[in-house]
Amino acid sequence: SCFLRMLTSNSHRLIKQLSCKLSFRKRNATHFAQPSFLAPEILKGEPYDTAADMWSVGVIVYILLAGFAPFENQGNFDALSKRIKKGEYEFSKKYWGKISKTAQNFISEKLLVVDPDKRANAEAALSDEWFSLSGTLAAADAISVN
Repeated sequence: SCFLRMLTSNSHRLIKQLSCKLSFRKRNATHFAQPSFLAPEILKGEPYDTAADMWSVGVIVYILLAGFAPFENQGNFDALSKRIKKGEYEFSKKYWGKISKTAQNFISEKLLVVDPDKRANAEAALSDEWFSLSGTLAAADAISVN
């Protein structure tokens, strides 16, 4: 089907090739990752797309700000899997007390969202308030000054 669409117009061939590649991307059947980075839809055996990558970005941002993963793998994959599927993680005051609410909201409301249809895509994530705080770098502004 993609091959036929590419033949219909030479002027839009590149766009159609990209479109075909993106449409195949939406139904990945294999995955290679550390368990604590896997999105809920992958663990549920559901089809996934780039929203799963944005979940992993959320895990990475969490690690960069807190110093540890939101879903720790204690050697019990079943327990880890259940926590990820439910989106069970926390911002404990001990580690997150000096991290801005804007940064925490970026993680909890945009990236580590269990429903992939409600999770931010890359463009939405980059336009988040955390990235545009007063023209400063988001990472530098993540820690509040008291």
